[in-house]
Amino acid sequence: PQHLVILSDIKVCYHKNWRDFRDFSSDFLLTAWMGETSARCERETRAGTCRSFDKTGIFRPPDDVVQGDVDDEEDKRTQELNEVVPGRPTLCVGGADRKLCDLFVTLRKSSGEDVAEGKLEWDDLIEAFDKYEQSNDISEDQSIFVELATDKVEGEFDEEWLVWVEARVTFKNELDPKCVEMPYHKRIFQLDPPGQIFYEGMERFMAWDASSLAQSQHGDEDMKSFDVYMTYPENWDLEPLLLAENVQVTNGGVSVMITFPESINANHVVCQLKVEGFNERGENVKARSSLEGEELPCVSHRFIVCRTWTLADFELMYASFCRMNNMEMERVTEDALQ
Repeated sequence: PQHLVILSDIKVCYHKNWRDFRDFSSDFLLTAWMGETSARCERETRAGTCRSFDKTGIFRPPDDVVQGDVDDEEDKRTQELNEVVPGRPTLCVGGADRKLCDLFVTLRKSSGEDVAEGKLEWDDLIEAFDKYEQSNDISEDQSIFVELATDKVEGEFDEEWLVWVEARVTFKNELDPKCVEMPYHKRIFQLDPPGQIFYEGMERFMAWDASSLAQSQHGDEDMKSFDVYMTYPENWDLEPLLLAENVQVTNGGVSVMITFPESINANHVVCQLKVEGFNERGENVKARSSLEGEELPCVSHRFIVCRTWTLADFELMYASFCRMNNMEMERVTEDALQ
C-alpha cells in the first residue's frame, strides 16, 4: 500500500527573464514522480504496479509573460493552473518503496522534453501539511514551494531558477476511501497527515501543542492528562485498545506501539487514535481549539495498520500446506533465504 501526497491549487510563477529561455513560447505541463527515473515511474504507473507518477494538463504561459510585458511584481507573473487547465489539476504520487523520500517536480514541454526540475523531501511535505496563516479569519494554508531549475546557457537564460511552483498539500492512501483531512482547527496532533501506513510492531511518536489542549476559562477544568486509545472506525465491534495511560499534557509527545488486533481476519485494518482527557480532579474534560475555542474531536486522522508475518509464520504455513497435500518439505538453505 502507498501513502500518497496530493498537490492541488497549483500556481506557477515565471522568472522575470522568461523570454531569455529558448522555449519561452512553448506549451507546458507539470509532472511529479518518486523513484529512480521519471520514465520508469511513468511506465510502472501506467501498468498499474504503483502510483509514483502524475502530470497536469497542458498550459501556456500568460501572453504578457511570453511577450515580455512584465515587471518585478511576482503576482503579474504568476499563473493559477485552476484557471487555465480544465478539471482543477492535481498531482498525486507516492513512493513504491518506503525508503524513497524525494519527490521530483518537473516542467515538461508538451512535446515530452523535461526542461526544468525541482525536488521536495517527504518530511517537508508533512510539515507543510501543518502550516497555516492566521488572520481575522482562519486560513488553512498547507502550502509548499519549490523552485524548478534548468541548465544554464551562456548568452541565453542563465538564472538560478526558471519557474517556481506553489501548491496546497494533503494526503491519502489507496486502501481507505473514507480517509479525509480534518480542518486545521479540529486537529489535536501535530505531523499527523491522513492516510499514513504503519506495520505491526512499529513505534509511532505522537506530538501535540500543549497550549491547544487547555483552553478553558477556569484553570481547574483544563485538561491536565489523558489516555490514548487505538480505535477501529470500520470495526466498531472491537473494543478500543489502551496504548498510553496518564500522559501529561505538558509532555508534548508520547510514543505508542502499533499492534494488530488478533480477531481481524485481514491483512490491514483502519485505525484512529482517540484521546480521553482528565482535569486535576480526574474528571473527564474535552480539549478546546486555541483558534476557535470549541471542543476538539480528540482523535487523530485515520491511518492503516498492516499485519506483519514472521519467517516462523511462513514455516508453519508451508508445513501445513505440505501436510495437507502429503508432500515432503523441501530444505531451504540460508543462501536461498538471503
